[in-house]
Amino acid sequence: MPNKIDLGYLFDRNSKTLRQTEVSFAQSVDPQVMETTLNGMLGGQATEEIKQGLKQVQQGQSDNFSFKNGSINLSVLFDNKMAFAGFCIL
Repeated sequence: MPNKIDLGYLFDRNSKTLRQTEVSFAQSVDPQVMETTLNGMLGGQATEEIKQGLKQVQQGQSDNFSFKNGSINLSVLFDNKMAFAGFCIL
């Protein structure tokens, strides 16, 4: 979706591992697309807690949501000034 979704990866050349993934969405992107993308980035392992946190940010009930479990460190945020929602997985 040109000009609606930005995707980024940080790759460690020394260890040859993916260190971080992030994506941002224009406000016009369907919330289901965001949830499907997040679930895919988590290898199909998005819990109900994660889905609910994403939904709260999407609906403006919260500016951000953080989740940490083992090697997954997830942040979901909404930036009203920039009109985008995004998440980052470390």
